[in-house]
Order: sequence, then C-alpha cells, then structure tokens
Amino acid sequence: MSLMPPSSRPQRHRSHLPYAVCFCAGALLRLVDLGARPLSASEAAASWTAWASVTGGPMQPLLEVPQSAALFGVQWILFWLAGSGDAIARFAPACAGAGVVLLPWILRRSLGRAESLSLAALLAFDPLLIGYSRLADGAAITAAAAWTMILCGIALARVPDWSRGSACTAAAAIAAGIFIVSGRLAWELLPPMALFLIFLRHSIPRHRILLAGVTALVLTTSAFMQLQGPQFVSSSLTQFVLDWVVSGGLTPHAWTAFSRFELLPLVVGSVGIALGFSSGPVGSHPNAAAATASRSFFVVLLLWTLWGALLTARPGGSPTTWLVLQPPLFLGAGYLVSRCADVVHARAGWPSGWTRRWLPRLALPVVTFLVLHFAGGGIKVAQDQQGAYFQPYPDSTSRSVRRLSDDIGALMRGESARLDIVVPLGADPVLGWIFRSEPNVHWVAAAAHPSSSRSRYTLVPGSIAAPADGGIGVYRLRRHGSVHELVTLHRNEGAR
Repeated sequence: MSLMPPSSRPQRHRSHLPYAVCFCAGALLRLVDLGARPLSASEAAASWTAWASVTGGPMQPLLEVPQSAALFGVQWILFWLAGSGDAIARFAPACAGAGVVLLPWILRRSLGRAESLSLAALLAFDPLLIGYSRLADGAAITAAAAWTMILCGIALARVPDWSRGSACTAAAAIAAGIFIVSGRLAWELLPPMALFLIFLRHSIPRHRILLAGVTALVLTTSAFMQLQGPQFVSSSLTQFVLDWVVSGGLTPHAWTAFSRFELLPLVVGSVGIALGFSSGPVGSHPNAAAATASRSFFVVLLLWTLWGALLTARPGGSPTTWLVLQPPLFLGAGYLVSRCADVVHARAGWPSGWTRRWLPRLALPVVTFLVLHFAGGGIKVAQDQQGAYFQPYPDSTSRSVRRLSDDIGALMRGESARLDIVVPLGADPVLGWIFRSEPNVHWVAAAAHPSSSRSRYTLVPGSIAAPADGGIGVYRLRRHGSVHELVTLHRNEGAR
C-alpha cells in the first residue's frame, strides 16, 4: 500500500503534463508521414548499403559513401528484423529525435523544473531538430547523443550524490560511444564537447570510458554481425576535412532563412548566456553545484557559441552547423527562463490551485511551439522538407521516382524481362534503393550502352530520348536548385 497522501498523487501526476505534451507533440511531428517523401541521394546511399549488407545482394560503387556508422548499424538491425522501406530507413533518427525530449523530464530534479521544461519545449519543437529527425541521416543521432552527454554531465555536477548517478554515468558513456561513430556532425561538435566534458571532468568517472568504447564497437559492427561500419567513421572524418577545403554550400539568402527558423533560441539563448556572467546558481535546484553556477561555465558556453558561429559563417558550410550552435543557446535560454521563474517566485510566490499553478507551465511549450511555427513557418517547412530554404542536402529527390518504380514493375510483371541501368561514373543510390528488391535489374557501364539484346529495357540517367530512339518515358529523378535531373526509360525492340 502506498504511503503517499491521496491528495498529493494527482498533483504529482499533473506536474508531468507539460512534459507529456512536449514529448507527444514532438514524437508526432517526427513520426507522422515519415515515409511520404522518397529518400534523397545521401539517405539512399546509407540505406542501400545497409540493405545490401543484410540481404547479401550485389552492391555497386557509389559516388556518395555513407558517413554514419551508427546509422548503418541501426539500419542493418532494423532491415534484418522488419524489412526495408523509406519510413523504416528513417525510423531510428526519428526515435532518437523524439527520445531526447524525455531527457529534461528524467533529469528535472537535478536540472531544475523551469529550466528542464524550457529545454524540453525547445528540443521538441525546434524546426531543425524536427527536420533532421525525419531524415535517414546520422545528424539526429549525433544531436541526441550529444544532448545525453551534456544533460547527464550537468545533472551529475549539480547533484554529486544523486541516487541515480550510476545510471546517469552509464547513459552518458553509452551516448559517448554512439556520438563518436555517428557521422560528420560529431567531428564538428567534438571540440566544444571536449571542452565541456573537461570542464565537468570531476563529475564523470573514468571507468566508464570502457563502456563508451564497447558501445561504439558493438554499434559499428551491428553486434559483430558485419564489419563494414568502421570504414564509415573514416569517411565522415574525411568529409569533415574536405568541407574546410572545398567551398560551396548554401547561398546567403538561405542562411538568412535558417537564422529566422532559429530566431527564438538565438535571441533568448544569447540573453541568457550574457546574463550568466553576473548570475547566481544555474536553475532553481538548491543543490546546484558551484561548477555550473560559476562564470567559467558561461565562458564555456560562449566559446561553444563562437565555434558554432565560425562554422555557420564559413563558406561552403553545411546546414548541420546550426545544430552545433543549439546546445549553448538552448542552455542559455533555459537559464534565462529559470531566472525569470525564480524572480516571480521570490516576489509574488506561486499561485495556489491546480489551474493557476500548472496552466502557466503548460503555456511554456505552447508558446514555444507557436513562436517557432510562425517564425517563417519553420516547423511545417522542416517537417515536409519541401520549403525553398530548408534543403538539408544540395539536391532533393522527385516524387516521380515512385511512379518510375511502379511503371517498370508493371512492364516487367509476368515476364522475365531484364532492365539495365546505365552507370556514368557511379551507381545512382536513389535508383539502387528503389530497385533494391528487383532481381532482373542490372547495372552496366556507360561505355557498354546500348546494351545487349538480352535487355528488354534500359534506364539512362541524365538524358531525354526522342521517340525514334526507343524512349517510352521520361521521369524526374532529382532537383539541384532550379535544375531537374531526368532519367529516360528505353524499350529495346530486338531484346527477348
């Protein structure tokens, strides 16, 4: 029998309501219609590689090499258990993005209730986190692992004798193992994350390093069932280095749109970091440790912000650099909300009654959602990935590739016809993904085209065929800015 007074149990349950709103809304924004859009070239390269490894099918050389060993390992397990599909390929990042919203609720007693609720709202409704959680990309996994290490480190620093400290350190170690093999974004986050962990080094036991290493090894090898994953760690590091050498990237107008999506954390977070230099304890928890209450803590956040600003302003940078900026800005925003809550409590006290007490707390995630949604339509644009400015990759796959798959399936159904796909330089990962389960699809070098009489149909990327050439259909494959890349389907009349 519970010794809790009957009147306190409903109140305790109501205290979880704002967090439940954040988690449920954040999960819906990430999971609804997850497979509505076809995979982009980068997504298809990672997913096709994992699928070919599961089925043991032939794999063609790709122009784009997968860069996230963590994503590869999770996709390998998912494809092995549940089969393939666009939604399944994106399922792990979506779950990682939704799961990170629960962290502030789990650690609310050590983080402080006002600060944890503001962090939960920002993590749930931030447009870029939503957008990258809906991609078969390692960025959302990197962000989730980084936030796990950050929040667990802060919680351990503020409450050193916490009864759940062992579980917290284990979670941080597992997250560290996932982080280091999660993709290119991890290398961008590594300098500020190292500085942050050095600052909190006295709160993190060193014996957990082994657990981090074991996690990384198990994940990259899919529990020792395949050995392709480790090479993707080196490819992500190579891409990170090349990004500093090769310029390109988004236009200044696109960067302006991204900053509009992140206007709320930019403004509120910057004010919170500035206020921290002349502040008291971080958050309202009475046992807040001196380490996270000192000015040096906000110096770390400031240096982190400057590093993220450098990556963001660098020519040829990736949109993922905005995810590097988010942790210090979100922590600054949480600190500002916590200070405001402390001031209100000191001067006016908390109102009595469930309605007056919990409606203001419930209003925090609602207001956060409304501001982020109407700031350029950020949440909607990030969710459908079709906005003029939210383009996480330089190209976007056309929806007509699914019509291409259906048309070829209808043509080849009931006959042992062969389809040849011409390979100019490397196999197109989008075409490889949509025809991954078709046994009569073969890849031929461009020099061998036109193909032999054994091939009934030939698919030629990047060209439009006249009817006299045997072209029976032209489909949009992808779009680079305003330029559409096409594929042409030919019928070889002499084939059997």
